[in-house]
Amino acid sequence: MKPVLAIFLLISYFPLLHAQATASFPKSAEARHQRYTDLNRQIYRRHDDPDSGKLRQFADKANYASQQLQEMISQEIERALASRASNASIVSAISNLQGDLSMSKWVDDMDIPFAKLFSLNDVPTLAVAYVILQGGDAVPDSQPHLEFWDKSSGIWRIKVSAPVKSDFEGFTFSVAELNSGAPGEAWFLAWGVPIGNSVGAEYLRLYSFDGLRVRCIWKRDHLAYGNVNVRPDTVTLQYQDEGAAGGTAKEVLHITPNGLE
Repeated sequence: MKPVLAIFLLISYFPLLHAQATASFPKSAEARHQRYTDLNRQIYRRHDDPDSGKLRQFADKANYASQQLQEMISQEIERALASRASNASIVSAISNLQGDLSMSKWVDDMDIPFAKLFSLNDVPTLAVAYVILQGGDAVPDSQPHLEFWDKSSGIWRIKVSAPVKSDFEGFTFSVAELNSGAPGEAWFLAWGVPIGNSVGAEYLRLYSFDGLRVRCIWKRDHLAYGNVNVRPDTVTLQYQDEGAAGGTAKEVLHITPNGLE
């Protein structure tokens, strides 16, 4: 891109981006969805939307827009939590906000957005996962989030986020709850495949949340043509392995105090 054109785009779009981010939060769900769409389309290029993706080549502006989208999702979660929320109502609130810009619209078998309400050490707690799309629809630069909220102060607030961006940025992304192998902890498994990867190499991370901090306690990488099946007490993996009978390996992993074995 020529320098003059780049400067023109920055001057032209930053005021719009700032205005969208700082305007009062719309009351209607339809208006909130429209604002989310208007902001997200500036950092996510779609072939059927020629004017989309104008800011995706400017990293600082794209990151700022992504932060504002994250804040909009947080506000939507807060609205849902204030109305006798259920797992389904929180997922619905995020899905309705994102509309066609939800990653589950792009990958049919993903369970994102994800929400799980539970009590941890007698404190009402929420695990919530979602993806913000950047880049382009051919190979999206997915921005995953796994957040833990609680009501320890009497008000629902984000307590801590799992390091899923460093683990799963640019991946498909799924999350499921597992039964915890350690008292006082909640365990959640995340998995995904690098988008555009020719062999469907599956990556997995098991995160533990103890009410204060979140940490990765188990992981597996590079499972070629991997398939993941999750049950509360087991995780079944199938993947290509030339040394296995028929070229396919199968593992059934069980909960232990240290993760999965």
